Formats: sequence, C-alpha cells, structure tokens
Amino acid sequence: MKIHEYQAKQIMAEFGVPVPRGRVARSPQEARQVAEELGGPVVVKAQIHAGGRGKGGGIKLASTPQEAEQAARQGLRPGLHDPPSRSCVPASLRAGPRPGPCPGAGP
Repeated sequence: MKIHEYQAKQIMAEFGVPVPRGRVARSPQEARQVAEELGGPVVVKAQIHAGGRGKGGGIKLASTPQEAEQAARQGLRPGLHDPPSRSCVPASLRAGPRPGPCPGAGP
C-alpha cells in the first residue's frame, strides 16, 4: 500500500500518536497561507511515493511564510520525482499535545 506522509499522520493521530500540526497545500500560495496559520518556523515537505526527497530538495525549512511559499515553489516543480509532486505539507516543527498512550499498546 502506498500512502503519503500526510495520510500516515492522519492515521497515527486517530490512534493518539502526537504528530506535528500541518495540512496539505496544493500551491505555493496555499503553502504560505498554511505557514501563516501555523505561525513560527515550518518544514515544507513534497508528498511523493519515493524515498530520498530530502536529498532531492523535497524537504525545506522555512522561517517565514514567504520562505514557505518559496520552498513549495521549489518542491512542487517537476524533476523531484516522476510523476512530479502535486502537493506539499507545511508543518509545525513542534508536535501537538500528547494525548496519552495508544489504544492497544499495552500497559
């Protein structure tokens, strides 16, 4: 089964695993908006079904919403992977509140 990182985070959150706040952006402008809503520095990650996206430039740190927009512009370009990424996830560098132990994880 191939799922994107943001989909895996949604599943983990359903089971109480703390994950960084963030959401999918499908354009550089939307990445900027998400970064503004999150506040503080963010990491912008291209969503592709392949490894090595960090080495290929698909993961960028952004200190400002403007930098997030620029990072998304670079991460959503063709050439990172075939087929090219059509989405990215600006996410907070901090995990959300710890909801407690995972159901079924034992004592």
